Amino acid sequence: MARIAVIGAGMGAMAAAARLAVAGHRVTVYERTATYGGAVGAVEHAGFTFDSGPGLLHLPAVWRDLFLKTGREPLEKCVGLVQVDPASRHLFADGTEAVLPDASRAGIVSALESALGRGAGERWGEFLGRAGDTWDRSRRPLLEEPLWPDWRVLERDPYPAPRQRRLLRARQAATVAEVGAWELADPRLAALFEGCVLGYGLDPRQAPASAALLPYMEQTFGSWYVEAGCGSWPARCTSGARRGGWSSSSGPRWSRSWRRTAGRPGWSCAAARSRRRTMWSRAPPTRPG
Repeated sequence: MARIAVIGAGMGAMAAAARLAVAGHRVTVYERTATYGGAVGAVEHAGFTFDSGPGLLHLPAVWRDLFLKTGREPLEKCVGLVQVDPASRHLFADGTEAVLPDASRAGIVSALESALGRGAGERWGEFLGRAGDTWDRSRRPLLEEPLWPDWRVLERDPYPAPRQRRLLRARQAATVAEVGAWELADPRLAALFEGCVLGYGLDPRQAPASAALLPYMEQTFGSWYVEAGCGSWPARCTSGARRGGWSSSSGPRWSRSWRRTAGRPGWSCAAARSRRRTMWSRAPPTRPG
């Protein structure tokens, strides 16, 4: 067992802390603000509640895995998820409009073909094919496996470069804006790609072409809305842990204390006295006899 400090109480940090605690480590989470959740939060004004950060959830399978492996409680029992359909509506400068269905590549290609003219859907479909290759090349080394000993191979842009781009530029990496101009041809398709990247706070003129995995991820796995808003996500995760068999008592300010009530050993989160610290640990295994 190791003593580990996690800086920040955002959703990613709390997920990492929970996984480390389940693995048997003693984990302390430090947060400088008065609450947890990081960018995922809510603002109340005039009787209305607004998400202050992300409004949609992508890749719910990642969260399902986290809930089962740390709280042994299905995600859907803790949080209400609603699939967004249609996924998006796009208005372009020339007055054309495209309404895209959720998690349907064939439907998206058909919608773009109808809205933007013949060939537009086909070009977007070919682009999504390359974006899918980027996802496949990035998913395991970046999201699912320990850092490779030869980590410098990750410096290579995983976006597959067509022959046209190799002839135009000698350097290895291209940007989102360049991919849109060279490969999508239609300025409206380029704007569709750039708009997705902008939604993540990235500059298309500087973001690498591998950002193509973002629209691929959304249009392949779908977009989901958390009932009562994504800003309620951190609190609902906490209440879900209680429903899953964890007792909870309020600590100073945002801190809470969780302890498994089942007979078998589990992991617990003991609130520190400071409002800026929460301690995660795993209960020691019981020995027979």
